[in-house]
Amino acid sequence: ERKDGPVVTDNGNLVFDCAFGEIADPAALSTTLSETPGVVDHGLFVDLADEIHVGTATDVRVVTW
Repeated sequence: ERKDGPVVTDNGNLVFDCAFGEIADPAALSTTLSETPGVVDHGLFVDLADEIHVGTATDVRVVTW
């Protein structure tokens, strides 16, 4: 369910959902975000998966690398 206003975790942390387009160096960005004071976590799963499933309203596309 969608809601208006800030999204807050059970621990009281704000959640920011950002779209950056293509990320040239995900590993470097992951490191930078992890080392930034105040950033609790991020959604860059570098070196944790070699396949993703992208769902749309009509199908699912599997991307491997």
